[in-house]
Amino acid sequence: MWKRNVRTTTLVAAAVVSMFLIRGVDGAVVLSLQEVGDDVVATASGTADVTGLTLALSGVPVSALVAPDVGFLLVGNPVGDVYIGMSSGPSSFGSGAGIDADSSTGGLVGPDGSTLALTLPGGYASGDPLSGSSTWENHTLSSLGVTPGTYEWTWGTDSITLNVIDPNPPPPTGTVPTLSEWGMIALVLLLGAAAATAQNRQRRKAVARA
Repeated sequence: MWKRNVRTTTLVAAAVVSMFLIRGVDGAVVLSLQEVGDDVVATASGTADVTGLTLALSGVPVSALVAPDVGFLLVGNPVGDVYIGMSSGPSSFGSGAGIDADSSTGGLVGPDGSTLALTLPGGYASGDPLSGSSTWENHTLSSLGVTPGTYEWTWGTDSITLNVIDPNPPPPTGTVPTLSEWGMIALVLLLGAAAATAQNRQRRKAVARA
């Protein structure tokens, strides 16, 4: 019985800690921009809920490009529909001007930070999966004028997140737990101590009966 109690206590503690330490950081639509070999590659994935957005333009034959100085990125093949009504987001993610991609696949996706507009594949329906990629050959993030970091635009209950991967990330440093995380760590230690005490008590009883 005591083994079952200890196992249950441990599982509960692990579940509680996981709830506090695991945090989602990506939005419903996720774009990534990173150096791959001699090129820069952008990818798009996820789904979008267009509730709260207004369709402004349909069937726009625009090509994939990046213009960090105005917070503009399009990933994938033309043609796209342009929605307006995003409520917040950065107006830039670097200093570079517009540069067209050399090749693309999939549907057209991306934000326009200067006007808080969102481009989605032509005829897109809320909840449809998004998938696309674009490549800027013989470029680096620096030559495109892109600043590494995470950028997010939001509307309603949805969002689009751009992750620009730093090609030269700083060395990892220890993460200091927050106050709530210290509290959960203390709780786990207390639960562990209680489980150990119960285990010892059960063993002493078993020895006394022998």
